[in-house]
Amino acid sequence: MLGSSPLAAAPVEPTAAKVAEIKAKLLQMPNLPFKFPEAPPVDVESKLKAQFGRELTLEETTVARAMATHPFFMELTPDQEAKRQELRAKASKSINEIGQARREKALALFAEPPAAALSDKEYRSFPVTSVLDVSPNTKLIKFKLPTPNTPLGLPVASCLTTRAVIDGKDEVRPYTPISTEDTLGEFDLLIKSYPDGKMSKHITSLKVGDSLDFKGPFPKFPYEANSKKAIGMVAGGTGITPMLQVIKKVLANPRDKTELRLIFANETEADILLKAELDGLAQLYPNFKVYYTLTNPPAGWTGFTGYVNKTTLASVLPPPSDEHIILVCGPDGMLSAVSGPKTKDRKQGELGGLLKDMGFTAEQVYKF
Repeated sequence: MLGSSPLAAAPVEPTAAKVAEIKAKLLQMPNLPFKFPEAPPVDVESKLKAQFGRELTLEETTVARAMATHPFFMELTPDQEAKRQELRAKASKSINEIGQARREKALALFAEPPAAALSDKEYRSFPVTSVLDVSPNTKLIKFKLPTPNTPLGLPVASCLTTRAVIDGKDEVRPYTPISTEDTLGEFDLLIKSYPDGKMSKHITSLKVGDSLDFKGPFPKFPYEANSKKAIGMVAGGTGITPMLQVIKKVLANPRDKTELRLIFANETEADILLKAELDGLAQLYPNFKVYYTLTNPPAGWTGFTGYVNKTTLASVLPPPSDEHIILVCGPDGMLSAVSGPKTKDRKQGELGGLLKDMGFTAEQVYKF
């Protein structure tokens, strides 16, 4: 044992060559145990004496003492050996998994980005993965894209068209997803079912696993950061969807200082879509304000009441200016009253309604 060595005087600093030599000798021992902290220490000095066939020098004894309790040279019981093999297998698996993940990540850096899921030349089908009731007649429907890294390819602000065979005929209807343009692998549609809306009733009847055809994108309002000092928004019902596209685009960019003012019109408080999200954004971002007006308000309602009128708009929207723009989207009746209708071929048409009376010009208003 180390304590009985005749050379166990003051230790000396061994040379690197001597350490390497002794390590090599130890590694020649048959059945050398692998590292395991709970195993008893080996009498390294006695094993070295047997290897060298002589007494150890002071330098060799110093190395032996240092190695005597090193985990690498500890003997194992059968149970400890089994545990060591188990741990070694787990470590090997973990290392392989980490290595594979790193290889995949490195390859991804040089890989071509996935092509956008949408095409404006053809309809493509995407499956439903979830359906959430947002209000009594409105659902939030999530669709899956080909891979988890596939972008939808829908710049702000754009829409897409949906197609379905209903009563033996192809029905086509435009909608605006509420997902951000950088969302990958999926996208969301917010759809309100109208009694006479064939497509809206069809989409809100979809179940998980069903599919729907899409085509696009079709650009509407090409937004650029800080292109306007303020954007006013007038939305009714699901007309909130293109507004939400723009809102999220602005708020996601810390360099975009555009002021956003939204008036959201609905019949009842239960009809206000995504109210929690809108209120949350308004609390987080000081450059976004949201106001509500209800034609059938509950008792104690503190927001605006009635249809959108000139007083409501003047209270919320930025004033007429080439540095401001007003976005309008909602049912045809609201659109006509606020900004004048779009043409039959869905072009902007002449400015009319309340915004014209307030002094806005056609260049200062955009109708979705």
